[in-house]
Amino acid sequence: MAVLGVLADDFTGACDTGVQFARAGMRTRMVMSSAMALKRFGIDVVAYSTETRNLESNDAYRRVRDAAAFLSRNQIDIVFKKIDSTLRGPVAAELDGALDESGFHLAVVCPAFPANRRTLQDGILFVDGKPLESVTHAPRPPPSPQPVGCRKHTSNPRFET
Repeated sequence: MAVLGVLADDFTGACDTGVQFARAGMRTRMVMSSAMALKRFGIDVVAYSTETRNLESNDAYRRVRDAAAFLSRNQIDIVFKKIDSTLRGPVAAELDGALDESGFHLAVVCPAFPANRRTLQDGILFVDGKPLESVTHAPRPPPSPQPVGCRKHTSNPRFET
């Protein structure tokens, strides 16, 4: 059976995603560093926290690429890149790092999370029915050099929204 790798930008995201797979009966392991020894026997999902949400784009790119290389070295070929549902952090750099290391040419990006009132319409992310750019109640880390609109975040032709 194939092992699924999850690359999340923070510990909470890795755990939140990993627990969903565990609830579905999949044996899930949490990883925080590529220096950790990984024993694949009996594992269905590896959830890796890259801790990249507050990094500069170049650093986030390198860290995600290193994490993707770790998954590849451990014969994990199916990768799910978990991003923040309000597009916090250097999302485009993280996706580039995952794509460059994996050899894939396209990422499907969908930050929607309807249960938390985050929806995507015509490439625009809405929170509580309002465009993300107009929502101020969500705490956000310092501004990234990237704009917050989904289409703007994913203007790279490698990303499809």
